[in-house]
Amino acid sequence: MADHHAPAGTEQDDPGLDGTDHRIPSGPADGLRISVVIPCHLALPFLPSCVDTLTSQTLPRDDFEAIFVFNGPEDGGYDVARDLLAESGLHHQLARSSRGISPARNVGASVARAPWLTLLDVDDSLTPNYLEAMLASATDETVVPVAGIVDVGDDGVEMSSHINETILAREGIVDPVDLIRPLSISTLKLVPIAAMRRHPFDPAMRSGEDVALWTDLFEAEGLRFDTTPAFRGARYRRAVREHSHGRQGMTWDFMVVQRLDVIEELTRQQLRGGDLGAIRTYLINTQADFIARYLTEHPDSRPARLVGAGRGGPRHRAGRADDLRDLPDDALPPGRRRAEGSHPPAARGRPLHPRAGQRGEPQRARDRRGLAHRRHPSAHARRGHRDHPAAAYR
Repeated sequence: MADHHAPAGTEQDDPGLDGTDHRIPSGPADGLRISVVIPCHLALPFLPSCVDTLTSQTLPRDDFEAIFVFNGPEDGGYDVARDLLAESGLHHQLARSSRGISPARNVGASVARAPWLTLLDVDDSLTPNYLEAMLASATDETVVPVAGIVDVGDDGVEMSSHINETILAREGIVDPVDLIRPLSISTLKLVPIAAMRRHPFDPAMRSGEDVALWTDLFEAEGLRFDTTPAFRGARYRRAVREHSHGRQGMTWDFMVVQRLDVIEELTRQQLRGGDLGAIRTYLINTQADFIARYLTEHPDSRPARLVGAGRGGPRHRAGRADDLRDLPDDALPPGRRRAEGSHPPAARGRPLHPRAGQRGEPQRARDRRGLAHRRHPSAHARRGHRDHPAAAYR
């Protein structure tokens, strides 16, 4: 049964949406074990249910705090959250950050008062035993407890998640090379706060910041997963309604420009070397899939639109042969179209993904195939990624 002591909340001085409060607390507050960080962007409709999912936790309330970080235009949510939390009996903090989910998560980590941190999107929810099951596995700061995950529609019905299937395929302590999918999502993990502060989210990335962060963090900190909470029924309930937080439409900006940003960051990390390079190659492949899907479904798109795309800016010019290598012939500008028979795989109707034609395989088999070059690196992998941010998936 949850403990209903009513602690005092903390409100950070409001620096405005153009500023960020980077106050670092002196240490964990007495008794707090978990900080739950909730970014809030136009979150007003979701605040009551979000507070409800936290007050429904079986973990005693003196063991965790809720940190609501408001990072969007003013919609009255800050005042509503203050009132709801004052009545909830939860340990809590209210803060503001500059716009963007990464600055909000970074501010939450900077003011957290517990030794462990987990992330929650404001329109998602948790099973009642979520925090309790996660904390039970938080016995070693080199192991990250991971919960299961289900998708939830507008009608409240839970739907199966492929990520959940991969988690439930392995029980106990698991190396990240054997459980890639949780590295592509920021939620459903309980992470040591010290590691989060050493590896903040990149505030310049508009999406895919989780893909760029987690492999880097796990590699630098030498972390592994513990899937025990998932086997104890702890589940993260992810909203899949239209316009749900963390989901964007199929636009050129999201599907191409922002994916190039992620590929560029993963490639930068790859150049440093490390034990998880195979995972980065796999993640680069998945980002390339987004680009290939967009170009397939929008054949009128032209490489000239890549001018200035991504944080690399002019490096993605359409005039460079490297940028055009994997594009279908009918998408090339005049003068660069190929001779008959020299079309790349994408032009012959196959996606750019290197595991094309293997979609029927179980995910674990595909993951292992994608990691096979750890033992048998290809010539491309040995040459590195000198020419182009996307070279890793060619």
